[in-house]
Amino acid sequence: FFFAWSEPAEMSAQKTAEMDSEMEEEEESTSSECSEQDEMEKDEDANDLKNQGNTCYGRGDYQQALGFYDRAIKKDPDNAKIYGNRAAAYMMLGRYEDCIVDCKKAIEIDPSFVKAFGRLAKAYFLSGDIERSLDKYREAITLEINPDLKKEMDVVETVRTCYTKCRASLDNKEYDKALTYAKLVLKEAPDAAPFKVMFCEALICHRKPEEACQILAGMMRDDIHPDVLVMRAKGLFYSGQQQIPMAINHLTRALQDDPDNGKARVLLKQIRLFETLKSEGNGHFSGKRWAEAIEAYTKALEVDPGNRRVNSVLYCNRAAAYKEEGKLKEAIADCSVAIQVDEGYVKAYQRRGRCYQANDEHEEAVRDFEKVKTLNPTKETAAELREAKILLKRSKRKDYYKILGVSRDADDRTIKKAYREQALKLHPDKLAGFTDEEKAKAEQQFKDVGEAYAVLTDPQKKYKYDNGTYDDGSGQTDADDVDGANMFNMFFGGGGGPQVFFTNGGGGGRRSRGGGGQHFSFHM
Repeated sequence: FFFAWSEPAEMSAQKTAEMDSEMEEEEESTSSECSEQDEMEKDEDANDLKNQGNTCYGRGDYQQALGFYDRAIKKDPDNAKIYGNRAAAYMMLGRYEDCIVDCKKAIEIDPSFVKAFGRLAKAYFLSGDIERSLDKYREAITLEINPDLKKEMDVVETVRTCYTKCRASLDNKEYDKALTYAKLVLKEAPDAAPFKVMFCEALICHRKPEEACQILAGMMRDDIHPDVLVMRAKGLFYSGQQQIPMAINHLTRALQDDPDNGKARVLLKQIRLFETLKSEGNGHFSGKRWAEAIEAYTKALEVDPGNRRVNSVLYCNRAAAYKEEGKLKEAIADCSVAIQVDEGYVKAYQRRGRCYQANDEHEEAVRDFEKVKTLNPTKETAAELREAKILLKRSKRKDYYKILGVSRDADDRTIKKAYREQALKLHPDKLAGFTDEEKAKAEQQFKDVGEAYAVLTDPQKKYKYDNGTYDDGSGQTDADDVDGANMFNMFFGGGGGPQVFFTNGGGGGRRSRGGGGQHFSFHM
C-alpha cells in the first residue's frame, strides 16, 4: 500500500559518498578511521572534518559524525553542504527539530540546494507535519525533477488521505475503520507525536485504553506537549474510576501549559460533571431515595456514553436502585449491560441473580450464581448458589405460603388465621350457580389450602418444605393424600363448628375418589 522510505541508514559508504557528491566536495577523505588523533589535529580544514563525519555516518555512527560536522561548521559556518550533512545525521538519530533547523540554515545559505529541501520535507513528515512536508516537496520538485522525491511525496499524500479518513471515522464513531487507518499512518512515521496521539485516540475508542496509556506514557517528558497529556487523561478516564484522579491531574497540568486548550477544558469539565452526578446518586442511594438515585445515575450515564468501562459501574449502581424500587426488569437490563462491558464483573452477575430470584426466574438466577462462584469461589458464593438451587427446586412445587397469602417467616398464629379466611372464602355454599369446571377449580383450591395448612403447621414437614427436601421423588409432595374436607372439619371441630361434606351422587360420608358428579353440602 505504501512505498518504503530509502533511509540513509541503509546506504553503504559508497552511496553516502554519492549523496554528498552534490555538495561539491573539494577532495576525498584519506582517513578511514574516526580517531581522536584526527580530531585533535589543528591543521585540518572544514572539508577534512566533513569527510571524516561522512565516514562515520556511512558506517552508522551518527553521534560521532555529529562531532565532526559540528567542528566543520565552526571552521566554515557558511557552508550549506555541511549543514545538510549534519541534518542527515540528526534525522537518523530521530532529532527532527534539529534536522529542520539545519535544513533551513542550508537553504538560507543556498536557496537552490535541492537535497536540503527534500530532507526538510522528510523531517517535517516524520515529525507529523504533513502540510509543511508537502509544501517543501513541491518546492524541491520545482527546482529539480527528481523521481525519488516524487515517490516520497506520493507516500506523504497517501498518508494524508489515511489521516483524513481516520479523523472522519472517529467523528462518525466507526472505530474499527479509525484504528485501521491510524495503523497505516503510524507505519510510515512511527515517531510522529501527532500520529501517535491519533492512534491512541483510536485505541481508546476501540476499548483498549490501557494500551493507549502505555504508549502515551512513553511520550511523557519535561517538555511534553499538552495534546499528549489530554489524550492520556482520556485514556485514564476510560480505564476505570480508580484512574480519574490522575486524569484530572493531567488535564490541570495541560491547562497550566496552555490555558486556551479547548480539548483539555472540555474533558476536565466532563469528568467533574460525571463525578458530581455519580456522588449525588450514591448519596441518594444511601439515603434510600431510590427515585432520586436513579435520576442522578441516568444523568451521569449521559455525560459520556462512549465510556463503557466507567459507565458499567453506573449501570450496576442504577440496577441496585431499580431493585429497591421494585423495578426488577429494569434492574436486570442494567446488570446485563454492565456484564456486556465486563464479562468478569462479579457484582453485576450477583446483583442480576438476586433480581432474577425476586422476579421468580430461578433458572436464570442459578446460572448467574454459578458464574459468580466460578469467578469468585468463596464460602459465601457457594452458599448463595446452594440457596438458589433450593429455590429453583421449590419453585417447581406448590408455593404453600403464596396459597395462604402469608410471608415465609409467618408464625403459626398467622398461618391459622390465613387458613381460616381462605377456607371460609372457598366453602362450597358459595359455589351455587357455578359451572362444573368452576366447581372443579374451587375444589382444587380448597384442597390446596388444606395441603398448605397441613404442611406449614407440622414442624417436621415445614422444615423439609423450607429446605426443598419435602418430596417423595416423583415431584409430588407428601400432602397429596390430604383431604380438604377432613382438614376443614378438623380445624373447625366436629361439634359446633362448620362442617363440609363431599358426596358422590347422593351418597353420604367422606369424599369418594370414584367417578360421577360431586355434590357439596355445608352444615353450620
